[in-house]
Amino acid sequence: MNEKALITSLLTIYDLALSYYEKQLSIQLKTLPANHFEFGVTFLNIGEIYKARNEFELALSFYSKANEIFQKASLLPTHEAVIELQQHIQTTIEKISHE
Repeated sequence: MNEKALITSLLTIYDLALSYYEKQLSIQLKTLPANHFEFGVTFLNIGEIYKARNEFELALSFYSKANEIFQKASLLPTHEAVIELQQHIQTTIEKISHE
């Protein structure tokens, strides 16, 4: 499911990508523990879609959810997902400040 969402987001079919991520979250809720880091990855990806659509506040909201999950999952600051998240937060804040 993640692959479909990623491909559609790369093709800028954002609404379809969001629907795939929503389905992915639904599956994750049924199959993974509540604080599994994959939830964070999904929230990060959803944030990226909102950032691409210039919906920066929504993007930051999903990045915040991802950050909470990563912290609860005890991911180290050097983990690639945490580093990626911090980069996305930084670039989104920069975009907001240039509006």
